[in-house]
Amino acid sequence: MKVLIINFGSRRGGASQSAHRLFKSLLANNIESKMLIKNYDAGSLDPKLYIQQKNWLINFYNNLLNAAENLLLKILGKPKNNFSYSIFGSFGIAKMINDYDPDIVNLHWVAGNMLSVNDIRKIKAPIVWTIHDHWPFSNGYHVPSYHLDGTNDSSDVKKTLWFKYKKWILSSKNDLTVVSPSKWIGNIAKSSEIFELNDHYHIPNLPKKNYLNFNHLADKNISKKVLKEKNIVNLPIDKKVISFGAMNPISDRNKGFDLLHKAWMKVDSKNFCLHLFGINNNDEAIYCKNIIPDAATSFVRSSICAETYGASDLVVVPSYQENLSNSIYEALSCGRPVVAFDIGGNNELIDHKINGYLAQPYDEEDLANGIKWVLNYANPKELEENARNKILKKFSHEHLLEDYLNLFVSICKRSNNEDKQRI
Repeated sequence: MKVLIINFGSRRGGASQSAHRLFKSLLANNIESKMLIKNYDAGSLDPKLYIQQKNWLINFYNNLLNAAENLLLKILGKPKNNFSYSIFGSFGIAKMINDYDPDIVNLHWVAGNMLSVNDIRKIKAPIVWTIHDHWPFSNGYHVPSYHLDGTNDSSDVKKTLWFKYKKWILSSKNDLTVVSPSKWIGNIAKSSEIFELNDHYHIPNLPKKNYLNFNHLADKNISKKVLKEKNIVNLPIDKKVISFGAMNPISDRNKGFDLLHKAWMKVDSKNFCLHLFGINNNDEAIYCKNIIPDAATSFVRSSICAETYGASDLVVVPSYQENLSNSIYEALSCGRPVVAFDIGGNNELIDHKINGYLAQPYDEEDLANGIKWVLNYANPKELEENARNKILKKFSHEHLLEDYLNLFVSICKRSNNEDKQRI
């Protein structure tokens, strides 16, 4: 069996990490596999197929198409960081996929002009589409704006001409199977006009094994010392640490920094330290420091991420929308309780007042209550054990990989039988 995994990037962002973990796990289990990406992320040296950096002409062509779509979004007033048509795709990508001749094509996050809808139609192999946001079945929104507003106004997903075209094209792919990491987004996908006739499976993202190897019961000061020695961040020894991780907490409103800021104002911060990590934009880091002057900010490499969680007493994920959050996954794997809103797939990972706290959606007062509840819990080691056990017992890496393999094998068998019948 030969599997081709397709995702915009290889490391940055939750979808990229999920796709990359699956890719690595397939290789580790001797499954012939490649990962096709559009953007190369520094530090990734795994064997891959690349669709850029072929020659200057192809790069120029792709950049021109990207600029054309960005101009279109600007003219139509669409938010560039939360909306994409992906009208054009990348030069020659459908041919590249078919030339590789995979048995299964596993799509992940493929917007941003990586794959056009028409490119997807041209793929000859059966497709398994692991959906990470609303884009595959919406008119272009990744996170519907009504989620970001905290309302139920879904007017932004009205059936536009582009939506009808997208539905018409994708409905012609009879061999397209949908995989949903969370039950929440799976239910939405099943009820959508685009995927209502497709086969649906619920398979959570694979957790990262490295986090489970972390000694979650070790003294938090040890992790703080490691972060200091590596010049990552100097966290106070005498204060409890609340961590919030996001690459673009300001420009990506879905991360919920505004809600976290309001909640933080309701917490007695004299005894606590807020650590904002993962911020890779200096302007955003400065902005965060200006808003919350006593906060610690850092950019954390993936190789030191476990220590970042390890130095924390709790992790806050205040997002407006989450499918199956990698941040929550990682924090729980490292034995750290999580405070988040009761939205999306969060309640599939967080058991209220057992391994964390589920606040009422978009209620900064209750978010603050959750932070205080965890920090004041009489037996923090109990919460840490519950956090880690949730991942170990319910989200076994081996079990979830087996689910993917069984699905891939069954689709391959079905496809082979159909080919024989045609002969």
